[in-house]
Amino acid sequence: MLQVDVSSTGGMLEAKRIADIADLYYMPFVAHNITSPLGMVAAGHVCAAVRNHYTMELPCHSDQVAWQWDLVLSDSELIVDGRFVLPSGLGLGVELNEYVARRHLKEGYDFFGEGL
Repeated sequence: MLQVDVSSTGGMLEAKRIADIADLYYMPFVAHNITSPLGMVAAGHVCAAVRNHYTMELPCHSDQVAWQWDLVLSDSELIVDGRFVLPSGLGLGVELNEYVARRHLKEGYDFFGEGL
């Protein structure tokens, strides 16, 4: 079984390439998913696009940051009955909630390089 961290592989397309190569060797693909809700949605889209998808971890540390689920704006619930539901809107199907992201910036950091 190949467990890939989609948010650390170089992007969604690179994660899909890794899964496709693993499929050549009959290896199942699992999305390692200790990430933000935005990363989880990206991982979900990769899982939906590969033939050898086996499962995707649900974030197990999400309760450690009370505002984590507020980071994304979605027209639908992302977790229903313990299962991830892939959003169907444009792009990833969710939007970054910039207000929440800006409010929780680590001291000394800029919002996506605005201060450069």
